[in-house]
Amino acid sequence: MTTTVRITWDAASARRAERQFLAGPAGTGTPVDEVVGAMPGAHAQVPDARRAVRGGRRPHGPLGR
Repeated sequence: MTTTVRITWDAASARRAERQFLAGPAGTGTPVDEVVGAMPGAHAQVPDARRAVRGGRRPHGPLGR
C-alpha cells in the first residue's frame, strides 16, 4: 500500500534551506564536500564567488566571519 504524504510549501522551503545550510551554518566538523555537495551550482561559480558562498555556510569560513 502506498501512503501519500502531504507537505506544505513552507515545510518544503524550510527543509530545502536546512538541507543546503541556508538556515544556519554547517556544524563544526561537517566535511567541506558535504557542504559544497548540498549547494546546487557551486561548481559553476567563479572561484572567488564559490569561496565566499562556501565560507558563509561554515562557522569559521575563509571570510573570517
